[in-house]
Amino acid sequence: MWNLRGPHTIAPNLDKDYIEDFNLLFGVSWFVYSKLIDFILSDGHENFFTLKIHHGGSFTKFPGRNYVEGRLSFFDFVDTGLFSVHDLNDMIHEIGYSKDDTMYYHYRIPNLDLDFVLKALGNDQDVISMAQYIPQNRVINVYVEPGSRRLHTYFMSPSKVVIK
Repeated sequence: MWNLRGPHTIAPNLDKDYIEDFNLLFGVSWFVYSKLIDFILSDGHENFFTLKIHHGGSFTKFPGRNYVEGRLSFFDFVDTGLFSVHDLNDMIHEIGYSKDDTMYYHYRIPNLDLDFVLKALGNDQDVISMAQYIPQNRVINVYVEPGSRRLHTYFMSPSKVVIK
């Protein structure tokens, strides 16, 4: 099950060199921490990723699109095999939005700018499309828009998108 990261916690990093540095800085047992990482990376657990959710802001206009005046929330240990838009709705509710609000979700293709790489995240097909980027990018950026605005990404989705 996913976990909302507190505002002052360190992001999980699956690089063992980082874990050694972490051990020196924070006094965490290398043995315990390495066993945890080995467990996460063992067969069946390589699907974990982090959702970096941008919310409470708005997109600037094209070209040079940015998401401004927003906040960030991180959900760690999201399992690709179990994740759905319903989970994203629950995450949005957990960070303070009403379940009655209509929200539009977009994910960003990693390492590209916002002008051309936002994709709709509104149904299972969109989640499957997003999942192709997870093995190379353990952090996926998701942008939230309230129901009063919509970017063109929902009109380009491979299937009809309706979020209620």
